[in-house]
Amino acid sequence: MGLKFMLDTTACEFANVLERETLTLSYREFPAGRGRLILQRANSDTESEPTRVTIDGVFIYATDDGGESGYPVPGVIKFDLLRVSSQRVEVEVTSHEQAITAYYVELLERIAELYSEAQPVILPYLRQVQAQLGIYQPPEPGSAEARALDNFVAWVVNPAGDERAETVNKSGGVEINANTVNIYGDVVGRDKIDSSADGRHEGIDGS
Repeated sequence: MGLKFMLDTTACEFANVLERETLTLSYREFPAGRGRLILQRANSDTESEPTRVTIDGVFIYATDDGGESGYPVPGVIKFDLLRVSSQRVEVEVTSHEQAITAYYVELLERIAELYSEAQPVILPYLRQVQAQLGIYQPPEPGSAEARALDNFVAWVVNPAGDERAETVNKSGGVEINANTVNIYGDVVGRDKIDSSADGRHEGIDGS
């Protein structure tokens, strides 16, 4: 997993933000293989160019004698911060540990929240990653999908006997009542399909 984006800040300031945001990270554990991975607070090398910020880990596993052992896993998440100007930095983030993908997404969401200029790059990338993981993503507000979902939810929660209806694009949309869903389409010979609460269906031949 990897991504590049631009931030209106300095490498040093962003490194400090990462260190602050990961301050309590060592209290969290992530199942990995036959053990668990514990991530550490971000640490930075401000002397390098580009500046390198890493989130290291420790892999803990059970031993045959019933105890536990472990070994360090360096660079679980890496950030390379390249100075573009006095107040602009290019960030390249990479991670190859599938066990912490959920946290990787969480951290990028937090960065997008703190730096709105990065949202046009980070948010579509996160939707792609979450889709690959099978994580449901709600539709964009104001989109046709969002309106259809709102209409469906309104129909589900509409109290019985409430005759209020909401109509969306009758040339090819949905009319929702308390007991009826009318679907309008442009298919020749199929102007309207009525699906009623009692299970009756009005088809092309009226049966």
